[in-house]
Amino acid sequence: DVHCLIKDSDPIVLIKAHKLANYGNFVDILDEMNICGIARYTFVKIAWYEELMVERAAGIPSTATASAR
Repeated sequence: DVHCLIKDSDPIVLIKAHKLANYGNFVDILDEMNICGIARYTFVKIAWYEELMVERAAGIPSTATASAR
């Protein structure tokens, strides 16, 4: 039973993909979850301001508009 192997104190990772992410990026992050022993994770929608932070940190020209907020 998988539930016996997961403790309540284990981390839960929220994975948020940028709009430029591709299938390979998803495979890579799932591999990392496995390598690090993360059993609880989920994919959630990235907020516009988080997307903007990623773009600024990575030096990607921003595509966010006021209407997207």
